[in-house]
Amino acid sequence: MKISTTEQIDRFRAMEPFWQWIVGATIFMVAFLVWAQFLEPTGTAWAETADRMESDLTRTSQSI
Repeated sequence: MKISTTEQIDRFRAMEPFWQWIVGATIFMVAFLVWAQFLEPTGTAWAETADRMESDLTRTSQSI
């Protein structure tokens, strides 16, 4: 089953503006929730690991 993007875009444009806003807001909300659930915690964990590695390197360099 092939999904035609132009067909989907045409269907979206045929909607009333109110429903276009509802669909757009829903897509934005889902994207935000995916980011908040999966991507942001990973970035935070990587930043904490990088900060810890940097402090370890600084501490090790000072003791030499």
